[in-house]
Amino acid sequence: MISALSEELRKVGLELNASKSKIISTHPPPELRHFSSVTCIDGKYIHILSSSQSHMYLGRQLNFSKHRADFAIKGRISAGWAQFRKRRSILMNEHVPAKLRIKLFCATIIPCLMFGLSTVTAIQKHLKSLDAVRMKMLRNMAGWRRLDGDTWRDTMCRMTGRVNALLTQGTIPFLSQTLLLNKWRWAGKTLAGNPSVDSWPSRAYASLAPMKRNRGRPLIEWQDDVLLFLSRSGVSNIPAAANNKSKWSQLEALFVSSITARAALQVPVPT
Repeated sequence: MISALSEELRKVGLELNASKSKIISTHPPPELRHFSSVTCIDGKYIHILSSSQSHMYLGRQLNFSKHRADFAIKGRISAGWAQFRKRRSILMNEHVPAKLRIKLFCATIIPCLMFGLSTVTAIQKHLKSLDAVRMKMLRNMAGWRRLDGDTWRDTMCRMTGRVNALLTQGTIPFLSQTLLLNKWRWAGKTLAGNPSVDSWPSRAYASLAPMKRNRGRPLIEWQDDVLLFLSRSGVSNIPAAANNKSKWSQLEALFVSSITARAALQVPVPT
């Protein structure tokens, strides 16, 4: 397969970069399971990743283990902190108006944190960890101060007040809500199933081969919570509902509130 891909690339004047190419599979062939690389293109070696290894590709930590969602969330959190540190001279500068700092945060940090997470199977601990990162960043923006003789409780109460004062100048959405909104909107594109709209998301989703899931407690998929919510809401014709933009938008807030309530997160539902 890789050799065929290399031949097709040569037809259009391109060359496969073996040093940047990886082989990752849930079920590698038996002859490749005991090797870390394989010679396949002009004597070059292509690295074969095991199920426990990950590889950064287009901003996502690709991993086929049972903990691939953890890899993806941790990767985006690390990238978000890197962007925050890159702009800390502005975000943490109290001489810059808070309204402008909040706009910069929403325009740069949140997209970096949320990139590629629409199809991640995020569970309750992931939603809580994302909101915890948001709060830590807000404390840094508000100005972290620890006074002598203060207990930890007093310090946190004072910092909560400073964060609330900062948020009076603008709105920074909860990251858990942002992730769920992105997932819902992406699900609307993939589940629409409109034959007149030849979009790549719907074509890719429709081309997925049905997989056999383990007995007992099977692993969940990224769209399972969306499908479960639609089933409980009495939506039988999912493609028709996804193609109805007004109805899909009305269900959006209900979906977010149902997930956040289940995760025991006391956050407001967007309107």
